[in-house]
Amino acid sequence: MRYEVLFMLYEAADRCADFPVEVGGFGRKLGVWQEELERVLRFLTERQYIQLVGEIPRTVCLTVKGIDYIERDSSRRRSIRD
Repeated sequence: MRYEVLFMLYEAADRCADFPVEVGGFGRKLGVWQEELERVLRFLTERQYIQLVGEIPRTVCLTVKGIDYIERDSSRRRSIRD
């Protein structure tokens, strides 16, 4: 789930860091509860793959670290582990 959310943000931000993306509809697209999406967003924020830029509506930006993970590190696996 973590990888899927990060990859959706990567695609929505057109592969750019610091591009604000509203994530309100991501839960529906992934078929998960909003609480699960919030948990994943907290994890990605704590690991510095994304940064929160707005609460209402929930808006985040990819960081360079998040982009690097998708472009380089994810080729080894399609998951983000603790």
